[in-house]
Amino acid sequence: MDGQGLDHWQIALHREEWTQVAPHLDSLELELGRALSNNWPVDVHILGHIYNGDLADARFVWKRAPKAAQQVASNQAAFVLLQHLWNKEYQTRWHAINSQHWRPETVPLVIAVASKLRGQTLDLISGAYTSITVEKASTFLGCSADDTLKAARSQQWELAEDGATLKVTRPPPSQTERSSIKQLQHLSQYVLRLEA
Repeated sequence: MDGQGLDHWQIALHREEWTQVAPHLDSLELELGRALSNNWPVDVHILGHIYNGDLADARFVWKRAPKAAQQVASNQAAFVLLQHLWNKEYQTRWHAINSQHWRPETVPLVIAVASKLRGQTLDLISGAYTSITVEKASTFLGCSADDTLKAARSQQWELAEDGATLKVTRPPPSQTERSSIKQLQHLSQYVLRLEA
């Protein structure tokens, strides 16, 4: 690995421009025009794709990685996390994040991935629940009850009088959702007129 592409992905990693890490590594891989080497940052490449929600691309990075690179602990850690996400094992992904051997330079990216996954989980809970126990929310979010309560407060959820249940408030529909609902209403009215 040499050249400007290397600098670009490292700069993106250093500046915490997480969405740019995987594209820079993809570009560098294409520029080099050869199989990945044993010292390729497979873990960073996979984590970058996970951050961007490109699980299929992350899987192909793993498949292209040399066998020797697949034996490196931090690369295996990234792959284990990828497997949990790919298989939709939502509760075990936190164990994969917290118990793995990450290289020090990948830790900020791992923290960013975990933060993004928690945000997505909060959004899913907001859409699926009207109330949820703190214990269950903690399991989904992979954090302590105190951290869950902090996250709940940031979403304007209220703690019920029993002290163990969160009252979930749904976020207001976005402009896109509102226009989609309006279009569906118009389409329904049109179909009803056609049937009349």
